[in-house]
Amino acid sequence: MITINQILSETDTENRKKLISIRLSELEQNSEQDKELNLNAIHKGYISTSNTIQFSSDLIDINDYPVMSKYTMKATDYFYEFINYLIQKNIKNIMDALYLVSPFLHEYFGTNSDYTNKNNRSSSFDNMGNQLGKIKEKYGNSMFNDYYNKWFDISIFKNNSMAECTEYAALTQNLFSFIGANSYYVLGSFSSDEGKSESHAFNLAQLDADSFFIVDTANPTITYDMEYNIISSRPRIQKISRNEFINAITGNGLNVDFSACNFQINGHNTRKIDVINCNYSIKTKTNLKSK
Repeated sequence: MITINQILSETDTENRKKLISIRLSELEQNSEQDKELNLNAIHKGYISTSNTIQFSSDLIDINDYPVMSKYTMKATDYFYEFINYLIQKNIKNIMDALYLVSPFLHEYFGTNSDYTNKNNRSSSFDNMGNQLGKIKEKYGNSMFNDYYNKWFDISIFKNNSMAECTEYAALTQNLFSFIGANSYYVLGSFSSDEGKSESHAFNLAQLDADSFFIVDTANPTITYDMEYNIISSRPRIQKISRNEFINAITGNGLNVDFSACNFQINGHNTRKIDVINCNYSIKTKTNLKSK
């Protein structure tokens, strides 16, 4: 099996691309095929290019013809771009690579410098739905299906500044799998003292024998200077116990409270800012079935 260290140590660009391609083939062969990750998903390992992800409970209305709000995972360009990103930053080890997934994805998805989105997600999908409706009306179902499958792929979020937690968690899952981390894509809930509880996609990861974490790349931990220029960012990470991790991935739920914050540096001094109290949770399988 090709390792991330082999890929990062390869100096020839073409050989490196070949190693990435081989690694992706290995992941694809060992992944679940033709699976739909719905709004209550807990998924281990690589999300196959044949899989789809439901990103909203709302349907997309196309000329009074509702279609599921989901997209495919066919794009693989982000793997190659992530490796180039790591090489540019002279990253040589797995832990440093994991920490850089969040800033890479914010760059890949084209967020503002303060990590907010430029574009309205709902308006963008409404516009695509209108265009698809015209195609369906003029050219029929065959052309409509071709365009639906083309447009509603994870790649539509690249540089469009409208990606949200589902897209961040999905690509985090695949990049973590690519690196070799034992991780899970989950759709649970998030709440804080700043607002009400809402559905939220994030990841669970086991980084060594006794280290288990909640990983949220959509909501990074940011370090600022005194003028609030961003110095660095990393995923929001919270350590959890082995039992909490096992309960979560086996359908017995998760309920974790912790304080999250950003940081501000003044010379040699670092202080916490923007402190919020967070809750990350996953429903039990019993609760899911009762809904």
